[in-house]
Amino acid sequence: MNSPRDDAGETGKNYTLLCFPAGPGSRGELKVLYGKIVVLCLFLVFAFPLDSAYASGQEDIIFTFEDSTEGWVVPDWAYELKDYVAEEVVLTRETVSSGSGALEVICDFPGTRWTAALVELEKDMDLTDYDLISAQVYIPRGAPRGFMKARFILTVGVGWHFVEMRRPVDLIPGRWTTISVEIEKEDTMISPWRGHGEGSLRNNLDAVKKIAVRIEYDAAPPHVTGGRYRGSVFVDNVIISRSAD
Repeated sequence: MNSPRDDAGETGKNYTLLCFPAGPGSRGELKVLYGKIVVLCLFLVFAFPLDSAYASGQEDIIFTFEDSTEGWVVPDWAYELKDYVAEEVVLTRETVSSGSGALEVICDFPGTRWTAALVELEKDMDLTDYDLISAQVYIPRGAPRGFMKARFILTVGVGWHFVEMRRPVDLIPGRWTTISVEIEKEDTMISPWRGHGEGSLRNNLDAVKKIAVRIEYDAAPPHVTGGRYRGSVFVDNVIISRSAD
């Protein structure tokens, strides 16, 4: 009698035949087997959950603030420094770039010195496979023209190094402005980020601790000063993305 291997004309392979019992109790035994398989699958799902932002390592990391501030806050340390003037961050539905919500940052810029409003998210992130960070920022029509700028700040590494986007983007009153910066992966002559050595972004891509958006009032007395601005600035659609290829 030929074996299944001989009938197939294949040699040099070993086969294991999985057979289910065919007797009177086979249905009950199959139910037990299927039950064990279901329990195993549930264990794997709950023991190794996937964060939606990192599922399959394919998706962009996106904060659209549709229903909440998504963990973005004015950090405690900023309240202790006189140059940081953000008072509160809330969800708004009145001034949005797209969708139904955005961050509203309530500030008090004196206009007589450099000051900034900063909102941040503390979250461990691995940005090794990401290429670009972008966001949209809005200042109302009544804000001083020619003074306000925005940039990203990252906190990275075991030393929690503060890494700034090198060149801020000018904000125009009454218009949503997109700020964006490449995620540096190689040593370049002029990096888009400040920081070097063990405190550089490229050496800590797998250990990003915080991401922040900082809105700056770039007054430089005594020659460059503007009026006081007590009001709101808005942030929407913070996206950490991969290149199309």
